[in-house]
Amino acid sequence: MYLSVIPHKLGRNVNPYEVHQKLWGAFPGHDRKDPRPFLFAICEEEGHIYVRSSKKPSWQSADIEVLREPTAYLEGAVLSIEVLIDGARARRWKKLSFEGSERSLDSHEIRTFAVEKLTKAGLRPLTDEDDNGALVPQMWLQPLSGKPARRPRGGRAIPVRLWRCRAMVEVVDAQIFQEALEKGVGRKRAFGAGMIMVRGM
Repeated sequence: MYLSVIPHKLGRNVNPYEVHQKLWGAFPGHDRKDPRPFLFAICEEEGHIYVRSSKKPSWQSADIEVLREPTAYLEGAVLSIEVLIDGARARRWKKLSFEGSERSLDSHEIRTFAVEKLTKAGLRPLTDEDDNGALVPQMWLQPLSGKPARRPRGGRAIPVRLWRCRAMVEVVDAQIFQEALEKGVGRKRAFGAGMIMVRGM
């Protein structure tokens, strides 16, 4: 797998779908009817866009660093991970958006949703006891931009409510986790969600 690190100064009003469309330019010849060969995440605090791809990208700028990224982790490994999760819609909660009488997922629902997605990705979120003795995931959540992301050429506005999720996890199924690193988790991957980033071990 390849990890590209792209410096950016996009600010908070960037349309992530437009970023997604521009990133396609690094993969000439790829048939868009086939599965997308990359995932991406916009990290405003760090001033970077991270792009993970199964194919080596062809960037036009010399400022973009391309690294070979390990994706094989042993079962039992404990990792610090980060992933952007969309809370505007999810299958188990209907009619969820952030406008009008509808709503987005709250922090408790996002935590539950994140645990479910990480578990399906071959990971076990580690837990701590809270003040009442209940086990809670070692997870930190931060709501990000909640503006609609509009498809180019006058397309309809799609509600996107991204949350940054940082968690301590254990790898319980190395093969499933490797597939999740390549394909992502959850919805709205064309809007910068779903790319699991390993921050430490």
